[in-house]
Amino acid sequence: MYSPENANTAETASNIDLWYCRYGHLGADNLVKPSNCDMVDGLERTEKNAKESVCEGCMKGKQHRLPYPKSSSSCTTDVLQTIHTDICGPMNMNSLGGSKYFIAFIDYFLRDVCVYYLKQKSEALSKFKEFVSLMTNITGKRVKVLRSNNGGEYCSHAISDYLKEQGIKHETTVPYNPAQNVLAERMNCTIVESARSMIHFSNVPK
Repeated sequence: MYSPENANTAETASNIDLWYCRYGHLGADNLVKPSNCDMVDGLERTEKNAKESVCEGCMKGKQHRLPYPKSSSSCTTDVLQTIHTDICGPMNMNSLGGSKYFIAFIDYFLRDVCVYYLKQKSEALSKFKEFVSLMTNITGKRVKVLRSNNGGEYCSHAISDYLKEQGIKHETTVPYNPAQNVLAERMNCTIVESARSMIHFSNVPK
């Protein structure tokens, strides 16, 4: 494959390569139509699979990320089996208590959510311990899986040691793929939008 700078120089490329580049890296199947129907002057007749070489430009410029499946292959059958979590913030304005962040814990089975306010992200572990203690006391069951992103607040040695001590499996999402933790991501949006709507309503003249 030749570089784009010599795309207009017939001496440095075959006829099919030249027109392939002129047509914006059009697929070989589509190059057959103008070729065999004499729609373009100078384009030789082309067999269907005439261009079989791998084009690095196409590989980098046309690749697409595969869509996430609409339904998950993993499912839960009991409360606290899988807990999704994410931290939202910092906010533009602190809360009345001086918090800049909030952390949400969502039970995948019940879709119940617990929200805690944080002044610093480093408080994530203490809030998770509080959540685990509360839910264990209420349900008599134990958290089995914690799913989060790869943020430093979830991947510290302190949290890793606590999860090992409690026998909790930690599942982290692939970097820059928030859709893998979509339950927590959407809950963050829901909470922020609800708060924003209430603030707006409270400022509307009665």
